[in-house]
Parts: sequence; C-alpha cells; structure tokens
Amino acid sequence: MNCELVVAGNLSLDDVSLPDGSRQENVIGGDALYGALGARLWCPGVGMLSRRAGDFSPESLQRCREAGIDLAGVPLFPGASLHSLAVYRADGGRQFTELSPPGTREAMSPRAEDIPPAYRRCRAAFLSALPIDNQRELAEAFHRAGALVLLDPYEGDASGRREAVKDALRWVDVFLPSEEEAVRLLGPLEGERDFEGAARTFASWGPGAVVIKRGAEGCLLYERAEDRFVRLPCRPTGAVDTTGAGDTFGGGLAAGLLRTGKLVEAACCGTISASYAVESFGPQGLFEAEGSAAEGRLEAYLKEKRSGEDSGNGN
Repeated sequence: MNCELVVAGNLSLDDVSLPDGSRQENVIGGDALYGALGARLWCPGVGMLSRRAGDFSPESLQRCREAGIDLAGVPLFPGASLHSLAVYRADGGRQFTELSPPGTREAMSPRAEDIPPAYRRCRAAFLSALPIDNQRELAEAFHRAGALVLLDPYEGDASGRREAVKDALRWVDVFLPSEEEAVRLLGPLEGERDFEGAARTFASWGPGAVVIKRGAEGCLLYERAEDRFVRLPCRPTGAVDTTGAGDTFGGGLAAGLLRTGKLVEAACCGTISASYAVESFGPQGLFEAEGSAAEGRLEAYLKEKRSGEDSGNGN
C-alpha cells in the first residue's frame, strides 16, 4: 500500500464491562487504532506505526487490514500489551483501571527507528499521545522527510514536561491539545480570550496551526499566518462512549488536510470521524463506518454550519 498518512501511537487490549452486565475481553483499542480508523474515512492510504505484543490475536490484526489500514509499521515486540479495564455505567459514567505493569507504555511506544522506509515517504504523520521523547524524535524524523506533522500531546507530559513539549513543537505543523492539556501546559484558562491567548502561545513555539479540542463544545482553530480564529461545533449525535473521540478527530483532521489543504475543512472531516467514535462502545462503530456515509454526514454538517453562519449574519 502507498501510505499517504501515518498514524503513530499505542495499541491496547482492553476488557470492557457494559451497562447491561455483559463483558468483553481483549478488545483491540488504543490511540493509534482510533486515529487510523478516523483517518481512513477520508484517505485510502493510511499506515499505522505502533508496537504489538504477542497477545494480539490474528483476528484483531485482520480486522484492521480489512478496514484498509496498513500494518507494515506494527512489528512484534517482546512483552505484554497495554491493558485496561473499562467499566461503563447505566448513568453514562465510566471508570478505567490500568492493568499493565509499570513501564509497559514506554516499552510499547514506537520510536523513529521503527519507521519503515515506505512510511518515510508519507505526506503527513499524526502523532497521537505517546511519551514526549518518542513524539519529539518521530516529529523530527517525519519533518526532515518532508511530511506534514500533527501532534496530540500525552496528558501526563503536559503537566510536568512543558519544556520537552515546547522543544518537540519545533518540528510540528499542527498542535492538537485538549482543553485540559492546554490548562496543564499554561495554567488556568477562563473564557474565550484565554483560550485564544493559549493558541497564540502554542503557535509561538513553532506550529503554524493550533486546534484546541473542547469536548462537547467543539474545537477552537487558530492559524498563525492569518492570525485567524474559527470555532467549530460538534456534530449533534447520541453520545454513548467518548473513548477515543479525540484521537479519531485528530486522524480525521490529518486526512482532511491531505484532502483539502485547508484547516477548517479538515477539522470538519475530523468532527465527522469523531461522531462515529462516540455512537457505540469501543471502536465498533468506526470499523463499520463507510466513506460514502461519512461524506453524507459531512455534507449535512457543512450545510447546517453555513445555515448557522447565515443566521448569525442576519441573512
């Protein structure tokens, strides 16, 4: 496969307890999976860069291949997979318990040495929430190879390793922190002006564009060259499980940038990708989603967006 876009991140095997009392074990997950599934709705050549342990079933890997994801960048490594227990309650709450031994995340996170030669020819790389040292060397490697680089920070590093994050962003084109990660990096933020200031600060560290993900409120986009802000709402949908929504959004946005070359249009693609992620437990809805249906959702979303803009202008 000719990989236009590479999604780098972790893979996991999770046990899931649903509100009806049923339980599923060893469900494939992880930010690399969600990002790749969000991207493949808009880009036919998506490669995954991660590390897998021997406990991944052939069926799980085959399901990724059937979804159109290239796995040349997912080599077998010794050790155990990232593993957690996710308990979903009837009231909509959820609880995650980490079951992996200490050090598993670091051991199973991809590094620049893992990049296959074919992936170095990609047009864009989306780096999901890996340890910041891994993200920095991957960002530099892909940047030097001529790829557009998008980075979603790891929440733990946002709290205590601000300078390392700042250093990594020298190699990044689009930075995608969540609202919480922005606060961890810069301190308390209140109101729209504070978030606009945060976006400008992040852009001063290197990226030409910043996208602050704000959960149910949508996202704030900032483009440094035009000093322009745009706010996008979420697509109205019945949210069942928000796990992986941010990763799915990032993957969809990265693919949208390759498709359109425009940040706002790309973020609309990411918004539609995320709408599939939240409609069912785990990645099931994303595996089942089809590009043609996503195109229909995008068209309806853009129509509603234009209608709202016209109303706001008094037309």
